Amino acid sequence: MLDQFSLAVVALSRLLGWAYTLAWSLSFYPQVIHNHTARSTRGLSSDFVALNAVGHASYLAYNTLLLYYAPVRKAYRRTHDGRDNVVQFNDFAFSLHATLLALITLAQYLRYRKANQQISRAVKLALAAALTAAVFLAGAKRLKLVNWLHIVNAFSTLKLAVTLTKYIPQLKLNRDRKSTQGFAIQNVLLDLAGGSLSLAQLVLDAVVLQGSWSGVAGDWGKLGLGLLSCAFDAALMYQHYCLYPQHQSDPQQPSESDPLLPSSSR
Repeated sequence: MLDQFSLAVVALSRLLGWAYTLAWSLSFYPQVIHNHTARSTRGLSSDFVALNAVGHASYLAYNTLLLYYAPVRKAYRRTHDGRDNVVQFNDFAFSLHATLLALITLAQYLRYRKANQQISRAVKLALAAALTAAVFLAGAKRLKLVNWLHIVNAFSTLKLAVTLTKYIPQLKLNRDRKSTQGFAIQNVLLDLAGGSLSLAQLVLDAVVLQGSWSGVAGDWGKLGLGLLSCAFDAALMYQHYCLYPQHQSDPQQPSESDPLLPSSSR
């Protein structure tokens, strides 16, 4: 039976969990609303949109397996001294909602994109490589060459790889255009809040409740996601508030496909 302190920590953990879920979930809406009202995705990187959808889908798979699939939970306990993983329902709820909103943003991009807005060859090749790896892992699991934790870690690695790279095209596009117009800064502010709260919950669950830092390392998908998100959010905020203040005018700027040519409509 839990004592008063443990009950208070559990309650605080749940509060932090739902607070970060709310912040991260709300962070998708400013961009979706802007795209809809402007009938445009100009200022939003094509590569960012595609990578974002793939990344959140992989994170959904990661959380679903760790939270609901018994063989994965059992395998995790065997490799972590009998401890359960610290993925909670709010992690699953966030990843499900994030995947849906990322797909809506992708649909908006496909509808509103201009002729010079194209996903780069490098990203296309990377996504093809990820699909090939997924097929290979499925075959290897069937032949019992890998276990379920390998599959889970692959989803986590893909999500972290996407998080590590998806903001780079957006940062580059902002730099080339000398503007952040078209990219909703509210997304970044809410994302930063969500990342900070997510890390706080992870440390609280692992260190205070379980008494071990292994829970932090064991949920390195959540750990890496929080750290990387906060780092890139800081870079985007620096561009928006320091390098390219929003009050500046936004004349025709270089496009994604050819930085020497102005944007053109289809």
